[in-house]
Amino acid sequence: MEAFASFHSMLKVVTEFGLVGVILLMWWYDNRQMRRLQSDHKAEMETMLMTYRADVAEMRRMYESNVELVRGYDSVSRDLKDIVVTNTQAVTRVCDSIEKNQFCPIVRREQGP
Repeated sequence: MEAFASFHSMLKVVTEFGLVGVILLMWWYDNRQMRRLQSDHKAEMETMLMTYRADVAEMRRMYESNVELVRGYDSVSRDLKDIVVTNTQAVTRVCDSIEKNQFCPIVRREQGP
């Protein structure tokens, strides 16, 4: 329906204004179409920019969460290091006690009189 109306208006312009009118009418339609395309493109770009901002904000939150995770892991690893050192010292004392056990008859026999 719109195509018929535009054809009818173009025919009316040709009969009244001639070739100059047709050129002006085509320029006007092209200009209107370009404005519509620009506004559509602008809306798409704004949507894309908002999506990009949301994605960057999510990445920032992810990195901040990772930093907190690393800090927590660091404290756990320090505690684990202390436990390993304490256990190593205890096992060393146990080994020394076993090797120097004078109450065991086998150890006394090996050392001799």
